[in-house]
Amino acid sequence: MRSFILFLKFTFFTLGVAYTQTRVDTVFVDNYQSFVNSITSNRVILLTSDHIKIGDQNLVVDSIINLIIKGNLKKQTKITTRNTGNTVITFQNSKNIILDNLSIGHWPDLGYCEGNVLDIFNSDLIDINNCDLFGSGVIGLNLRRSNVWCNNSVIRDCSEDIIELGANKNSLVFEKCSFYLNEHNELNYPEPRFENCKFYNSKGHVIVDNYQNFYPKEPLDIKAEAITEYAAWSEEINSNGEFEAVCPNTFNIKTSSNLTSANNISYGGENLSDIALHSNDNLAWVEGAKGNGIGEKIFFEVNSIIADNEPWGLMGRFVIVNGYAKNMSTWKNNNRVKKIKIKRNNHTIAYLDLLDTPTVQSFNLGEIVFKNGFTIGEVLEFEIIDVYQGNKYNDTAITYLSAICIP
Repeated sequence: MRSFILFLKFTFFTLGVAYTQTRVDTVFVDNYQSFVNSITSNRVILLTSDHIKIGDQNLVVDSIINLIIKGNLKKQTKITTRNTGNTVITFQNSKNIILDNLSIGHWPDLGYCEGNVLDIFNSDLIDINNCDLFGSGVIGLNLRRSNVWCNNSVIRDCSEDIIELGANKNSLVFEKCSFYLNEHNELNYPEPRFENCKFYNSKGHVIVDNYQNFYPKEPLDIKAEAITEYAAWSEEINSNGEFEAVCPNTFNIKTSSNLTSANNISYGGENLSDIALHSNDNLAWVEGAKGNGIGEKIFFEVNSIIADNEPWGLMGRFVIVNGYAKNMSTWKNNNRVKKIKIKRNNHTIAYLDLLDTPTVQSFNLGEIVFKNGFTIGEVLEFEIIDVYQGNKYNDTAITYLSAICIP
């Protein structure tokens, strides 16, 4: 095993995350024992042989960060186990892992297996690029509470299914991938996000081209409903748990414009996640464009699907406080939002009608999220398309907007 030191910038362009420069070392390996011995954090492993044979051992990569495993430059390097009861590789409690140009599976026995191809548990930012995950593993890619991006790869010949997502929340995106199903596999995958992917039957014929997640054929018409009888600035706010399940930390919030007052107070998008509604410090997001705010937007980019590392998953229900709900005078003097167009990843999915009330409201994206769970990196866009006119000002405001997380 040969090694040398270099500085490498780990970059997951597909996930939209760039890491700062990290001191790593690179090693060249050509056999299983050297491969296992070389697995550590902050390392690049370059496989120089065509085939790494695991044998009967269980290969578990545990608590590793910043690791790249890269196959032979000329062709994919095979990593296989001959033990049909073992998962080929298990990653757990790890972060920032890149698998590149590898062919991973059970060999030489291509009969029914009891082990999977890849198990990924409690791990974040796992990038599978230009890989072939082949059977006959029970499951090709088995996830538990992990964030995975799979690009330009193939999953095939799996005994039961190509994907398994546990009850714990996961984020899984497939881009430009191909899936080969056998007679036991069903084409019903609502949760992962598929972009430009193809599904083939066991004979190699395309059955679905450009498989995408669920988007409604026509945008849904959604009406918000009030969930309190008192105004948002009331001391009674949250007495009935209106905000107990909100998860504002799951989104990065951006806005198309923000108002800054004459005394330099910022009414930026960060105010949308502030629950201190009945305090004197209560602020709102107020758009800063000319006119009445029509066309201004709020962008929610998903950065987590788990609330504060608890097993509470990001769902499709939202709570909102319309207008600048500081007090009745402020609320009446500024514009409130009457109608919003909602986009998901640039697809228009719904039109939302809001009530002209200072109470807390709720709306639900329903089947859009039920059939197509949120994944990290995707964007929800809320565009103002109609307003309730304020008595004094032509600025449009929203005091609070957040999603709900549930166990």
